[in-house]
Amino acid sequence: TVVSVFAPTSVIYDGTEKNAVLNTDNWTLKNEVPSIQYGETDDRTNVTNKPITASVTVGADNNVATASVTYTILPADLSEVAVKQTGTLTANGSAQTPTVSADAVSVNSQPVTFTYSKEEKGTYGADVPAFTEAGDYTVYFKASAPNHKDTTGSFTVTISEQKSNETVVPTEPTEPDPDAGALLDAVAEERAHI
Repeated sequence: TVVSVFAPTSVIYDGTEKNAVLNTDNWTLKNEVPSIQYGETDDRTNVTNKPITASVTVGADNNVATASVTYTILPADLSEVAVKQTGTLTANGSAQTPTVSADAVSVNSQPVTFTYSKEEKGTYGADVPAFTEAGDYTVYFKASAPNHKDTTGSFTVTISEQKSNETVVPTEPTEPDPDAGALLDAVAEERAHI
C-alpha cells in the first residue's frame, strides 16, 4: 500500500488553484483512494509568503503511512512592458513634468502600477520627475502587479531648447553728419540773441 504526493507540475501563478498531485500507481487498495489534505489557511491560488503543505495519510491502526509535500506558488512575469515620453517639452524656465505612456500585460488581468525615479536605486513614486533645463534625462520605472515579479527599466525624457523668434541685426557705427553740427551751432547762437 504505497502512495505518494507531488507538487503541481507548474507552481507559477496563473490565476488557477495549484493542487498537489496524488500518485496511486503502487496503491493496492484501489477502492479506497485517499484524498489530499491541505492546511486550513493555505492559499493555493495566489503568491504568498506561506508555503503550502499537502499531505496524504493511508492505512489504519498500526499500519499507517503518511506522504507529504511542501511547495510555494511563484510570481509570474509581466510582459510587453513599455514606457515612453509622449508629446514634446520646450524649456521655459520652469520645471515641467513629461507626459508618458506606460503599458504592461499581466496574467489574469491583475492591475499594474508604475512608479518612477530620477535614480535607479532611488526612491520611486507615482509622479514622473520634473525637469527644467533643456536636455535628455534618464527616468527609471518600476512596474508592479499582485502575484507578479517587479519589472524595472528606464526611458528618456527630452526637453528641447527654446527657439527665439527675434532676429538681431548688427548695425554699423555711423559717422557724425557735419551739417548737423553747424545746424546746432546756429540754433544755439539764435537763442543767445533772444
